[in-house]
Amino acid sequence: MTLKKKNSFKSYSNVLNKIKNNRQRRLEGKLNRIPLALERFSRYYPGVGKSIYKLVTASTKVGKSTITDTLFVIKPTEYILNNPDCGLDIHTLYFLLEEKEENRVSKLFSNRLSNKYGISVSAPELFSEYNHYIPSEQTIGLIEKEKEYFSKVLSKITYVTNKRTPLSIIDYIEEFLEEFGHWDDDKDCWVPDNPNLIIQVVLDHASLLDSTSKYHAIQTISNHFIELRNLYGLSPILIQQQTPAATGIEAVKVKRLFPTLDNLHFNKSTQYDVDIAFGIFNPNSQKSIRNSVWNGYDLSLFGDSIRFLEILINRSGANGKIASLYFDGKTGVIKELPKQTDVKGLNKFLNENTINN
Repeated sequence: MTLKKKNSFKSYSNVLNKIKNNRQRRLEGKLNRIPLALERFSRYYPGVGKSIYKLVTASTKVGKSTITDTLFVIKPTEYILNNPDCGLDIHTLYFLLEEKEENRVSKLFSNRLSNKYGISVSAPELFSEYNHYIPSEQTIGLIEKEKEYFSKVLSKITYVTNKRTPLSIIDYIEEFLEEFGHWDDDKDCWVPDNPNLIIQVVLDHASLLDSTSKYHAIQTISNHFIELRNLYGLSPILIQQQTPAATGIEAVKVKRLFPTLDNLHFNKSTQYDVDIAFGIFNPNSQKSIRNSVWNGYDLSLFGDSIRFLEILINRSGANGKIASLYFDGKTGVIKELPKQTDVKGLNKFLNENTINN
């Protein structure tokens, strides 16, 4: 049997054309990535783009869903709304396996109230679930005032809460894609209606997939995410927990406090599928270091309001780079902290932001 040779020179031409086209877009004032809302860290990861498979991992209750939501969904969507002429658009298909849609929308309310009006109110407080708190008429009025903002943001997000098996999720994605383009049989490729549209698919989170074998369920989803990236130009985001042992006593003994790819829960082979993987660490979860100086920051000043985001693997850039983040789990507000050496800037930041203990 004689194998037909593949002409790799076609790839050369395709790649060169993409380089030229992307350069021309920039010269015309258009973007190829939606900038990450972390100015210093964006030198290592430029932001949301097409055909990028991301993985976000952390231990339980660290804030991986909140950080993913803010940095990779809400902030990029806001950027597009504020910069309609940047040459890009975005839509996120969001599979919520852990929360109800109303919870995620109410968190968006909290985020907006904090960012724009300086009002710190959690989603449960908005729902008047605590005996000690009832939201004021002013707060309700501000949510109503921001109706247009919420309408525009939510028009670019599709939440799905009733699909939990790999096959049902895959089927939903394929039907969803029909709204945004079609498959050209003659050219044997996907043709999007809007070539500037970035489509993200978020799965939150992998451990909650409904299957008798978590390993095979996660692998099935990951294999499909690879196809979505390669054939359709989609950008999947897989949120995956660390194993419980990853934050145990042994991890502290060997000073392995950041998440690792070898500690991905149920299926660690997803690390080989993704383009970039992020690990999130909460130093306040470790009693042995929570009042020490760590990575240049006096942790005792931040309580539970500090997180570190590390690039665990990056197939197109630097590995091991770390972003130091202010984290407000109550409102979902995420900010890049001033540099460790900027004492004046840090003091000003601490005075201006709520610190949760």
